[in-house]
Amino acid sequence: MNDTSSKLLAWVTESIAPAELSGSNLTTADFENWKTVLKSESSEWRIAISSYLLGVADDGEKMRYLKAQQIQLTLLSNKLNQYLCRDQKIWSGHKWADQIRTCYRKSLAIYEELLSFTEENFPEYSAPNLKITDYKLREVIPSLRNRIYGLKVILLNMAIDPVLVQLIIKGMNGLLAPGKLTIAGKEYLTCLIHEITGLEIFSTDELTDLLIRLNFNLPEFYLHLTNAVNMKRFQIDGLHEEYEYILQEREALSNKKIISGQGLYPGHLPLKLELQQFYNEKAIYLDELLSHRRQSIQDKLEAEHAFRMLIDIPVPVFALFVRMLKETKFILKTGITEMCTFFAIHFYTDKAPFISSANLLKRSTDVEFTTVLKLWDLLTFMLDWLDLKFNVRSIKRSIR
Repeated sequence: MNDTSSKLLAWVTESIAPAELSGSNLTTADFENWKTVLKSESSEWRIAISSYLLGVADDGEKMRYLKAQQIQLTLLSNKLNQYLCRDQKIWSGHKWADQIRTCYRKSLAIYEELLSFTEENFPEYSAPNLKITDYKLREVIPSLRNRIYGLKVILLNMAIDPVLVQLIIKGMNGLLAPGKLTIAGKEYLTCLIHEITGLEIFSTDELTDLLIRLNFNLPEFYLHLTNAVNMKRFQIDGLHEEYEYILQEREALSNKKIISGQGLYPGHLPLKLELQQFYNEKAIYLDELLSHRRQSIQDKLEAEHAFRMLIDIPVPVFALFVRMLKETKFILKTGITEMCTFFAIHFYTDKAPFISSANLLKRSTDVEFTTVLKLWDLLTFMLDWLDLKFNVRSIKRSIR
């Protein structure tokens, strides 16, 4: 903060504060001095700002310097607006009330001119997200509200998706919330209204395309767009066709030329970038799904041509059966691990075209009692078959 800006701050917050003026015996000379100080200090401020911004400091320093100066001018303007309006009751009873009002208005006008001076002469260093002063808001807000309402009427009378219209109006009105409107926001809304009303063809598709190119990065609008894409995807039966649709949409998005570099919310990700990320994620997912499906088909073909046998029992029951063969000495001189590997290679089920040998080994030891009962029933069925075919149970044997 330079000496001039420090003097301006002290003068506004102390010398001409309503509480200070209301208890003072003012004279005509005091008001003349007020005007003199205002003129001299504002002239010095212009010189100081210009000298620094035209000097040898790097651009980053200049931007930080001017931002600090603009913020201070905004605060001083808001303070004077408060003196003139909300604090009027403090000084309105003073015998010099008319002169106080005139000088407050003059002071307010000077600070607004200083802000305009920085924006017009040094736009490359000006803070884009600087809030609009309370004094200007009284003029800007009603004007923007009227223009937004006029745009709403136009869109509702066209063949435009009403949900899209609602999102546009919601996003625009969101910038007009108390304490939120910035200079960049005002410029963006002005540009948005101008571009929409200038459309040659009013349709939902044309308007959506324009909003993307204008970086209308309202979160609800992003969800609206992605939901529409997903709804379209769900109507496509084939994976290849769905993948092709996503690639086409991604390519169409890449070809869209951005009109505004600002965006509805400058601090958020650009809408085009968010949509590109969405399409990239969907493309990767579909590509992996297609690869999996191809591998699954290949595995099925290999399974059909391999020397393997289909069995009609669940894998857990089969695992216990393999263990039983080993522990009852039906199969000799082979470890349980080797046995599980052999049976996993040469047998499969409808639900498990490729049995995992490790899974088979694990299930042969981690046995649930329901699995035991199923194997028991299977073995009982086999014994019944032997009895049916060979009448085994009717034969008495002394030696087994």
